Amino acid sequence: MAARSAEIRQEPAARALRDTPQPVRDLVQLHLDQRLCTLFERQRAVNRILRRGTNRQELLSHLSTLFEESFPGARCSIISVGDDRSAQVPAAPSQPNEPQQPFDILSGPVAAAIVSRGRIVASDLAREHRWPNCAKAALSQGVMAFWVEPLIGSSDDIRAVFVITHDAPCALTSADECVLSSLMAFCDLALIAAHQYELCAAATRRLDSLSEAIPGVVYQRVVEPTGAIYYTYISEGARELFGVSPEEIIADPDALFSRHGPEYRAKFRERLRAASDSLTMWDVEATIITPDGKKKYTHAIARPERQENGAVTWTGIILDETRTREALLESIAQSVLRTNPFSSPQRGAGLVESSRSASRSPRASGRAQARRTGRKCAPWYSEELRGLQPGPFASFLLAFWRPVARDLALHGGCEQCDA
Repeated sequence: MAARSAEIRQEPAARALRDTPQPVRDLVQLHLDQRLCTLFERQRAVNRILRRGTNRQELLSHLSTLFEESFPGARCSIISVGDDRSAQVPAAPSQPNEPQQPFDILSGPVAAAIVSRGRIVASDLAREHRWPNCAKAALSQGVMAFWVEPLIGSSDDIRAVFVITHDAPCALTSADECVLSSLMAFCDLALIAAHQYELCAAATRRLDSLSEAIPGVVYQRVVEPTGAIYYTYISEGARELFGVSPEEIIADPDALFSRHGPEYRAKFRERLRAASDSLTMWDVEATIITPDGKKKYTHAIARPERQENGAVTWTGIILDETRTREALLESIAQSVLRTNPFSSPQRGAGLVESSRSASRSPRASGRAQARRTGRKCAPWYSEELRGLQPGPFASFLLAFWRPVARDLALHGGCEQCDA
């Protein structure tokens, strides 16, 4: 729609060039080519701003500058048109940051351009009789001529109105028409891009707000057919849970993978690729070692979706279950104390303290303790649990202790525990 509109606007300029003598036509064409080349370079600069991300108001300011550079001596004001056709604040660095009274959206040439959905040109306001009140107000502000150009979007709605004013009488030449038509087509595409950016930014803010309320991390991970694994999004909660910033993880996924416990890390990639091939839910528990050595427990749940290129996108959440696991261990330890299976209260108290410190200590601390005591196993495991009288409770503790001791790294690598 925008391209077709530009073609229609260029037809009068093309006819005017055909009726011009060849030497003059060549000179006009050369000048037009130079202007269009300069315009193209300036449009590329605006494109770079768009790629970095900008909102609508900032873009309008850049487009206003682009118009003024394309028509030396002119000033450009861009009036955004709301859904109810209410005027917004014009964006133009060379004009006051308030609506220009001569160009009210409800009357005068701007209103006429909106109603006719076409260009309005007043080459000399001293001879303008269509809008006497507007002409009088404009002349009092030093405006001698103006062009009003409505921007009609691809959905056939008027997005904005461009008002180009001159401080001397100025007719719209065929070369000016070509430049103006090119500018309007570019502005249409630029405003669409800015609108999409604002929608994405708003969606990102909503997602960040929701993810902050979750005690964990929201993420999106991609597994390529080649086996490459990377993150396209991970919430700010990663900083607290893993001790690594989201920016680091997105730039280098190993910044997160290196936080996995040794046993989980050894099989992580293999399990993830297998789940990606079968498109099965990812529901796993993992141990995390933060950069400061703190041990944490996590529970990850994610849903896969295969893309057209064969890659699999995982969208999920990682919950922090450290407090839950610590509470469970302390509850079990307290249950052991209530049954009083030990020969002394001091030994029972050692069991409670061991359960509290287990989730905060890496495996090396258990081995160091074993070396210091000279025992092959955790002290209260080798003495108290073995000394229990046969029965259901003793069987429960013996069955429970081995996987917990291995998981919580309280033992020193005893053959009996590692069996």
